[in-house]
Amino acid sequence: MRWERYLERWTSAGLIDHSTADRVRDYEAAQEKSLGLRWPVLLAIGLGGLLLGAGVLLFVAAHWDALSPAERFGLVLLLVALFHLTAALTTEPFPVLSTTLHAVGTICLGAGIFLAGQIFNLQEHWPGGALGAWRLGGMGTFARLAASDPGGAVDTDVAQRRVGESHARRSC
Repeated sequence: MRWERYLERWTSAGLIDHSTADRVRDYEAAQEKSLGLRWPVLLAIGLGGLLLGAGVLLFVAAHWDALSPAERFGLVLLLVALFHLTAALTTEPFPVLSTTLHAVGTICLGAGIFLAGQIFNLQEHWPGGALGAWRLGGMGTFARLAASDPGGAVDTDVAQRRVGESHARRSC
């Protein structure tokens, strides 16, 4: 970094001693880690994930005349596996991207569930059937993210409260 050049120059000129230079290096190293991502990067990743998920849903909703139902279903399952595997591989170097890819993988899961309903002409009570299956898959992803996030960015208390309220409303 640029400031390290100045630090070396000041140390060699005798303006600061080596212990002061080490303290400055330690301080700057701590500041670099705490900065995190800036809001434009977070916004770009969030919008990119949203658009990618919408693209997957539109891809599944399109009329696939050239593909058999088995090929369509296999392709959607491959997308689910691909997004979740890529998310797992990017957890350490880029956790925000990993979370976004897990969300897109969950969107692909919903696309696969609805595609299966379309292929097999399932007549189901949608809130309890297909949407319920999608919700279970989403809760699995959420539980995985909450377990891997000791810092608490994934708010498990709010999510548990909302799931409880949803079950209470349905039982009435």
